[in-house]
Amino acid sequence: MWAQAQFWARADIGLVMRLCRLPMVPVARALGDRPRGAMCERLRREVAGMPDGIQYRVAMRRRMVLDSAVCCAAPTLVPMLEACAAQLEAAISRASRRGGPPVLAPLHMCSDITATVVAALAAPRRAHVFSIYGQERIGLMEASHLQAHGMTVIQHAPDAPLAAHRRIMRELREHAANLVMFPDILPQFSEAYLGYAMRTRSVRLFGREARLHVGAESFARMAGVGILPFYIYWQDDRLAIRIFDPCDDVDGIARCMEQALWSHGDQWLLWHFPSLFYFNDSAER
Repeated sequence: MWAQAQFWARADIGLVMRLCRLPMVPVARALGDRPRGAMCERLRREVAGMPDGIQYRVAMRRRMVLDSAVCCAAPTLVPMLEACAAQLEAAISRASRRGGPPVLAPLHMCSDITATVVAALAAPRRAHVFSIYGQERIGLMEASHLQAHGMTVIQHAPDAPLAAHRRIMRELREHAANLVMFPDILPQFSEAYLGYAMRTRSVRLFGREARLHVGAESFARMAGVGILPFYIYWQDDRLAIRIFDPCDDVDGIARCMEQALWSHGDQWLLWHFPSLFYFNDSAER
């Protein structure tokens, strides 16, 4: 972590992101990326009718670069994060008129850590995030480094105890913290990682029967608030944010996902899972 911090204290994020396009990768990693890249490109065309864009290997490298730069609070990146957070904060304020601060629902675009940190930078600069990785996604050293720069990220596994849920709900209602839940995590992936199926609901996505996790919808209904989908993307050597209008359920999230993937689908990180959202035809669990 110290070496990374020293590197990012001097490096320009735009230059490093451009270098991600160069074919510099270990042979073993390149061989592993090849079938995933082929799957990614095929699904982009078949599901969303997308033209060729950023290659899979480039998207994965960019994610790694952004994850490192964000956790080290790279000086050339922090102003971009703050600018995105200011836009998100304004959207949260508008959405709060519907009954309270919304559940934030970022998509897996560009870098999930970056989206989480942008949410944590928005007032009150504290965020709870549910992740299948639990405490693994942002380590203790990274979390401490972020806290030193004025933001707090608290990670929870999906099976967090009821007491944690109550505390999160209280802090959300009081706007003492933002709540972050990624609605586009694939049921196939979460079930394989956790060893059990999480609750999903049937929706229409790109004209097909699909299933999305219901976590954001359930929390929003319990709190009596809306859901605010958004995503972070990289364009013209800068981070940018797209924030959708608030919605109430996973059907609304599905519409936002369609727009996001049509606009910047080559930066979405989950194309390489073959089942996508369509593998589970069983009833709602």
